[in-house]
Amino acid sequence: MTRVFQQVNGLWSLARPSNVLLFIFANALGGIILQGSTAFSDDGFWMLVLSGTLVGAAANIINDVFDIEIDRINKPLRPLVLGEISESVAIYAWAIFNSLAVLLSFSVSFAAFAIAFFSAILLYVYSRWMKRVIVLGNLVVALVVSASICFGALFTDFHSKLLFPAGLTFIAVFAREILKDAEDIIGDRAGGIETLPTRIGIKKALFIIAFIQGLAILWAISPLMILDTYPLKRPFLYAILIFIFAGITLYGTFQSFGSHTPQTLHQINNLQKIAFLFALLSFAVG
Repeated sequence: MTRVFQQVNGLWSLARPSNVLLFIFANALGGIILQGSTAFSDDGFWMLVLSGTLVGAAANIINDVFDIEIDRINKPLRPLVLGEISESVAIYAWAIFNSLAVLLSFSVSFAAFAIAFFSAILLYVYSRWMKRVIVLGNLVVALVVSASICFGALFTDFHSKLLFPAGLTFIAVFAREILKDAEDIIGDRAGGIETLPTRIGIKKALFIIAFIQGLAILWAISPLMILDTYPLKRPFLYAILIFIFAGITLYGTFQSFGSHTPQTLHQINNLQKIAFLFALLSFAVG
């Protein structure tokens, strides 16, 4: 029983709980924006939220499988490195999660099935090969996560108003993925993986991250300036949440220039997750 608990706990850790929370919210956001609270009573909504979350969790699991040697340097306390869970169990879990995700999406629509299937394949290719190609891997993750905003709304008619939260998600996730590369620079260099920080150095990479995060803030603020084109139900509440997002993002950016240690960058990365959650929440309630 103890071994089973250890395996389950290891899988939960591989899936990354904080990321799972973001997956749930991102996949739910599209439906909430278009249907409001009535989305909660639609079975298709919940199937898509679960499907998208399973694809994301599976991607995190297979990513750790391929990164096990690098994680011995960057993240020595990860479950696979510690032996809390075997690679074979992790691979089985990856296959089961993706299979369930594809089946759930197919029960909603063929379009949902196609996106879930393609995302699962693309994220496997990312973990196996693309993440070792400078910037390309960052773009792939940003694309898939931003697509989840629209994916979660496929149980109803699509609306162009989803493009704003999807666009913000793409920009914010792209910046955070480069920040993760900066955090992992020591192991990546040892493993021969070329990322933007290993190519141009952490300081220059941080300036690029700051620029991208600035774009994310401008994108998030822009709906307040075009209310006739993009009507907000609660513009004041939206503004409060977006300024919290901007404040946390800017604080993390300034902190990153003060210290470049992996520990500091990891803390800033977690801050950016919280900021991103506020950004998603702003679109859900605004």
